[in-house]
Amino acid sequence: MNSPIYNPVVPFTTGLTAMQPQLMICVDGTPTGARFHINFHTGPSEHDDVAFHFNPRFNPRKEVVRNTRTSGTWQAWDKHPVGFPFQMGKPFKVIILCQPHQFKAPVNGRHLLEYQHRLSYQSIRYMRIEGDVALSLVRTDFESIPPPAPVPTPDLVQTLNVPFPNIRGRKITVTGIPQNRRPHRFSINFRTGPGGDIFFHFNVRFDERQIVRNAQFSGAWGHEERGLSVPFPFQYGVPYQITIHVDPGVFRAELNGMAICAFSHRKRPLTLIRQIEVVGATSVTSSSF
Repeated sequence: MNSPIYNPVVPFTTGLTAMQPQLMICVDGTPTGARFHINFHTGPSEHDDVAFHFNPRFNPRKEVVRNTRTSGTWQAWDKHPVGFPFQMGKPFKVIILCQPHQFKAPVNGRHLLEYQHRLSYQSIRYMRIEGDVALSLVRTDFESIPPPAPVPTPDLVQTLNVPFPNIRGRKITVTGIPQNRRPHRFSINFRTGPGGDIFFHFNVRFDERQIVRNAQFSGAWGHEERGLSVPFPFQYGVPYQITIHVDPGVFRAELNGMAICAFSHRKRPLTLIRQIEVVGATSVTSSSF
């Protein structure tokens, strides 16, 4: 599978030409019933050996079970509790990451489980998804492994004061280059002032491959928003241009002219926003209103 597949029909089967360490299989979908599974097969048939069976179940109880099948026989079921991040009718993002000795599976940007290889990952040639799930996107990618940094580098901070009384109806444009260094994240914050409330927190996370949006008032963070209409679009060392429009009801973010997310205002008046702050693992080449 060399390119993203949008809205595939279930059951869904695709070839995996070369399973290898650092390969990530990314599956976006929505549970629609009691259970579904993602199987990694040695051949194209549903009856071929299964190296990794990833099976979220809502009934009889909420759990994610794991297993391997060889010669038509399932091995010992792994039902050790790992949490259950799925919600009926709510979109999810599963990443199956192949490592030399195991699979890792984060869901919605948070680590869920590890599964030791029982069959060689080199034997995997196909992935099959079946069950009660509606798929929106299936794609492959490779994990970016940052080089070790013996001493954490302090966050770079650049601030820009709002030059007019009301930021509503305006836009801020920031251009820069993401840096491959700790903390492997950077943020654009719409603040009331130094150390003040954050009306909009736009947080690019390379370590989770997410763009997290939030707000902070009186030192307390609110509910995170993570969904994107596109795969994670940033790359280390590749210049970006982020434009954030302050519309009447939402902050609307574009990357290189492409709409990527929106964030509804959680507090007013917007006249309290007096500073734009860029902080984290990025260089900033320009910023303007």
